[in-house]
Order: sequence, then structure tokens, then C-alpha cells
Amino acid sequence: MALDVGVGRPLDPETVVQRLADDAEAEIIRPIGVSLRLWHHPFLGPGRRAVETDLEQQALADAVLALGKPVATVIFAGRPLTIGALADRAPAILWAWHPGVEAGPALADLLFGDVSPSGRLPISFPRHVGQIPIHYDHRSTGRPPSETERNSAKYVDAPWTPLYPFGHGLTYAPVRYEALTLSSERVAPGAALDVAFRIANEGRFAVEEVVQLYLHDEVASTTRPVKALKRFARIALAPGERKQVRFTLAAADFALLDVGLAPVVEPGGFSLFVGGSSETALEAYFTVES
Repeated sequence: MALDVGVGRPLDPETVVQRLADDAEAEIIRPIGVSLRLWHHPFLGPGRRAVETDLEQQALADAVLALGKPVATVIFAGRPLTIGALADRAPAILWAWHPGVEAGPALADLLFGDVSPSGRLPISFPRHVGQIPIHYDHRSTGRPPSETERNSAKYVDAPWTPLYPFGHGLTYAPVRYEALTLSSERVAPGAALDVAFRIANEGRFAVEEVVQLYLHDEVASTTRPVKALKRFARIALAPGERKQVRFTLAAADFALLDVGLAPVVEPGGFSLFVGGSSETALEAYFTVES
């Protein structure tokens, strides 16, 4: 059975935990969000300064997780939160944002496996408040972070990577990326580039994978992001199915804004990445000719 332990109303953590402990067959669906005393209508102005989960809710989550029962945590929030402590312990986390009137049926379909999750994060989630601002398309520093280089741009007390990167999202089956190919390693001025790769559903459930393609301009007259999203597509995969994915990049995809804010394609090398998030799986290299 599934036991709703409450959201949006005063909770007695000891009573909730005792009920769950007494029911040996209970599987827990635990909503997490901002308690009523901290809730405000988003159009009325007030907000919270903190990016952590509410302490009362976190304490209840810790007590529920300590029972050792299967737990699916549903988080209702309108912005990224620092949920490292919860992410380390919760077997499953579903980020619901602020859903509409059909949220109940939609969440039930996802939680009970009638539908495989296919949403992807439109933002990066920080591990701690000191990482903010954090985003996938940042510019490279003079000393890019490195695991092996001591004097590089990173933290001494925490990873520099986000807790969840831009584009991240899990489904009920693993998806493998393979066989990335380009139509040419040298692109003539004004020409297009065809990109192809395969994805494979390695699980027992049907899924929808959101494939993503990123570019990085290696050398340019103005600073360029370490990755820039250029293409994405939602691909349905049956259990065990493989599919070929193709994208075509036009000359405009290689352009940048010069110092006069005019779009221009500069010759030089580009790195191309594909995967299921901004932490991509496959990489290739090509050159735009002058």
C-alpha cells in the first residue's frame, strides 16, 4: 500500500513516523515542499531568501528515510534548491515544480510506472549556495577546474560540478549513446554539417529519451561558452530498441556576435557533444574553413 504522510498542513513527525513503522507493508510517497507558514502566492511579491528545504520538512524526511522503507520523494518548488542531504539518501526524487490541477493523476502515473519520466531540467541545480550562479554555458576561466591540477578554478571543500546538470532527467531504463559520426571533418564556408548517432534502450521499460547536441567554439575573437545547446529531440524507445538520430547544423549554428554585435562565422575548430544532458556522452571535432 502507499501511505500519504501529508503536505501543506501541520505535521506531527513522530506520529507520521510511528504510523509508517507500524505498517510493515507501507511504501511511502513523501511530498516535500514549503510549509504553509512560508508559502506565498508567487504574484504577491514575498519570497524566501534561503535555497535550502524547510527545516521541518527536512527533519521529517530524515526520519522517514531512516525507517529503511522504499521512499519516493516528490518535491514541489518553483526554483532549484540545495537538496544534497536528501539526494544522498532518497532512493528516488521527482521534481514536480508548481503543477496544475491535473498534478495528482500525472504524478500518480509517473510514480506507479504507467508512464516513464521524460522531463529534463532547464537549469542547473547547485550543491550548495556558494556555487550560485551556476549554469552549464559558462565561459572558461584562465585555469579551468581539474581533478589533478591543484591550482585550478575549483573549491577546496566541495566539487565544482552541479548536483544535477542542465538537461538532466532520468527514466525507468538506461539509454546508451554510441556511434557518433559527422558528414565531414572540414566544413566549407556557408555549408551545413550532418550529425548522426545511435541510442539504445537497455532496459525493460519503454522510455522517451531527450537527446541533446552541444557545440564549443575552441578559439574565437570573443569569449565563448564551454558548451552551447544547439539541437534536442524527444525519441521514443521500446524495450531493447535502437534508433538512429540525425541532426543537421546550418552555418548560423557556428556563428557568434563579434565586438560590433554582428553575427559572424569565424574559421576554426569546434567540439561537438551529444548525450542525455549537458554532461554529454560522446564527442567529435570538426573545423570550419575560411
